[in-house]
Amino acid sequence: MEKKHYYTGLILKSLAEDIQPDEQVELDIWLGEHDDHQKLFFDMKSNWKTYPSANQETEFAYQQLRQRLDLPSQPIFSSPTEKKISIKRTSLFRLRAAATITGVLLLSFLAYYFVSSSSKTVYQTGYGETATYQLPDSSLVTLNANSSLEFSQNWQQHTLREVWLDGEAFFQVTKISQLPAAELPDRFVVHTPQADVEVLGTSFNVEDRRGTTTVVLNSGEVKLKSLLNQDSEVVMQPGDYVAMSESTDHLVRKIVDPAQFSSWTEHKLIMDNTSLRSIAQTIEDYYGLQVRLETTSIAEKALTGSIPTEDLNSFLTILSASADVQIVRQENILILRNKAVP
Repeated sequence: MEKKHYYTGLILKSLAEDIQPDEQVELDIWLGEHDDHQKLFFDMKSNWKTYPSANQETEFAYQQLRQRLDLPSQPIFSSPTEKKISIKRTSLFRLRAAATITGVLLLSFLAYYFVSSSSKTVYQTGYGETATYQLPDSSLVTLNANSSLEFSQNWQQHTLREVWLDGEAFFQVTKISQLPAAELPDRFVVHTPQADVEVLGTSFNVEDRRGTTTVVLNSGEVKLKSLLNQDSEVVMQPGDYVAMSESTDHLVRKIVDPAQFSSWTEHKLIMDNTSLRSIAQTIEDYYGLQVRLETTSIAEKALTGSIPTEDLNSFLTILSASADVQIVRQENILILRNKAVP
């Protein structure tokens, strides 16, 4: 148990972005030793991102194990009504970083993990990988590369069908009326740090990367509620694109071709006057490589068309020819530069 306390502390420090490089290396090695270690990490990460909604469950788990672990009896968290939801995410990071020094909080996370982890499911994809899964209500979700999705296994006992997304996913949500003798709730909600996306039956793409959430609606209707601005709520129609970012308190809304934003589900990248700067970010997200654009003129080059994404080498060959740039790979770094004049 003492060893697990130590590594749980490293996980908390990593989530708080307050971990030293040598500690991160040690944590990475430990996470790779066993699947249970990775499950602990993702369970804690999920509860970190949904704070303070997990507080009551954590407190319950803590009190259940209090006598067995000989822990203090006083409450770990104050009542949720005492929390101010307007606190900025960066402030919560600082508060949580400070909390890592308290053994009580550390043990509460362990208690929550031991009691509730068995009832949760986490799907995860690596770099360059996509995968499709069926949820308990028969809805389908396709995860893009470098993404994860978490949900409770037993939706019948909850008031929502809800999932937590980190990365990018395409959802095809089943209407409850289409299921025989359905006893599930109608509401289906996708949670990201910036927004809650609520749907009844529809298909849509959600991306949560770099502190920004974007939602593109392919069919049906969704209600989008910003968690950054409590007054921002949008009912989206097919073809709507809505983005919200931690760096701003307003929504960006426009009309787009939805197929462009979900083209990754067909293993291709559709570009419509898309800059190389934007394509470079996509490469980093999909393949886990760092991309350097040597000049501003290269970064501002725009492409229209499509490129298959299944094979990285083929993707880079086509991109190089289409953009008329030289692409040099140095281990995990891609350098895009102007082609040498013969």
